[in-house]
Amino acid sequence: MINSTTAEKARFDKMVPLLEKRECEIVALCTDNRGVPKHVDQVLENAERLIRDLEAIGVKKERIYLDPVIQTVSTNPMAGLIALEAMDRIQRVFEGVRTICGLSNISYGLPKRSLINRTFLALAVKAGLSAALIDPLDEKLMGVLRATVLLLGQDHYCKAYLKAFKEGRLSS
Repeated sequence: MINSTTAEKARFDKMVPLLEKRECEIVALCTDNRGVPKHVDQVLENAERLIRDLEAIGVKKERIYLDPVIQTVSTNPMAGLIALEAMDRIQRVFEGVRTICGLSNISYGLPKRSLINRTFLALAVKAGLSAALIDPLDEKLMGVLRATVLLLGQDHYCKAYLKAFKEGRLSS
């Protein structure tokens, strides 16, 4: 996985030779020359451009991981809702494309960040989050992820959840 490109023309153009040489996943940040998107429609505009440009150089949709660029709720109270709506719409509009985010960005500058991160993770998975930069050693976070996947019907017959329980990897 290559981390990352953006919809900024100069940055995207620098990545083209690397992407043309390799068949790999690519993280594509939904930013452009205007900076971090201020609203969901801007995220979707950038996502559409990134998908079009990446496919034009041979990157398959299922290898594209769009990052809506999570902002902290401590400076933008609507940041969580913007991110969740962006993930949901990306999944509905751009079939086959995946989503990714830096999970802890949502809680930057706040106390008890792990509580916010765990809660946001559950909401984001429901909104269509495919992957995230997380702390895999945070047992409570991993427990929330396993329970969320189970409750959304993505863990058939609860196999992964039960395996984690039997191995002592579930923390409440």
